[in-house]
Amino acid sequence: KADKREIDTIAQLFTVMAIDQLGYKPNQARSPIPNEISNLAAKLGITVSDDTVRKYLKLGASFLPPDWDK
Repeated sequence: KADKREIDTIAQLFTVMAIDQLGYKPNQARSPIPNEISNLAAKLGITVSDDTVRKYLKLGASFLPPDWDK
């Protein structure tokens, strides 16, 4: 079983990549990015729901400092 710190770190990395490479904005009410990520995974034969992507993006974003986008 994965350690909570490990999951938190992976979620943070995932979120950083989504922000940097896909333009994800954690404060945006509705974002197309979770669906884009799900579609990218599907192209590689990996099934992941938008809700799962959203869950880990939200978890990773919770570690961002308040002024991260300044």
